[in-house]
Amino acid sequence: MRKILCLVLILLTLTACDAEWINRLPYSGPIEVSVDQGAVLPGTNIRYLGQTERGAQLSIGGQEAIKKIGDSLDWRGDMVRGVAVDQTLRVALITDQSLHSLGTVRIIVTNPIAEPGPVNRLAPVHYKVPVGYHVEAGQTIPGTTLIYAGKSGDSAELDNIEGYPYRKLGDSITWQGQLRTGLWLDLNLRAMLITDAQLDLVGTADLWILPDVHQ
Repeated sequence: MRKILCLVLILLTLTACDAEWINRLPYSGPIEVSVDQGAVLPGTNIRYLGQTERGAQLSIGGQEAIKKIGDSLDWRGDMVRGVAVDQTLRVALITDQSLHSLGTVRIIVTNPIAEPGPVNRLAPVHYKVPVGYHVEAGQTIPGTTLIYAGKSGDSAELDNIEGYPYRKLGDSITWQGQLRTGLWLDLNLRAMLITDAQLDLVGTADLWILPDVHQ
């Protein structure tokens, strides 16, 4: 039963890739965000001032606020041009050293231009979210420069890839590079279904963001 449920969940994560993905690339998933006392939640205007008897003392856009465990701690805006971030968080733990929150994030990358290269893992904002794609033959894997050329024997053949271009069922497909100025992607996928017409992939996307303005 557990295996069946896992397969159902994998299939539900898959999203068909169409022309809209060229101009609007979405990522979403659960996240955990922590911030030290006196510091700003990376990429936002929320600063943790410290613990009080009433709860966590924060500065949100220059206005003081008190948050208790379970209270909302949301933020929405463009961290860099063309990268809209919507964080929906709840305070999970308050200490005099740090504030911890749990929730979800949705990121929309407008007009991405995928450029292979090294990833800036020193960028202050990092999200790791699940992804799943239906990629038709001749289409590009979203957020990459890799093209599914079609089935070759029992393998998927990829174009625009360095080295060996074939991947069998269960094999990994990875890509690293920049999607926009200040936004980097490390994509780790597995081939779940290979047909002449379609390649199904599931895995994770690590996104690093260097915000335009540092608080």
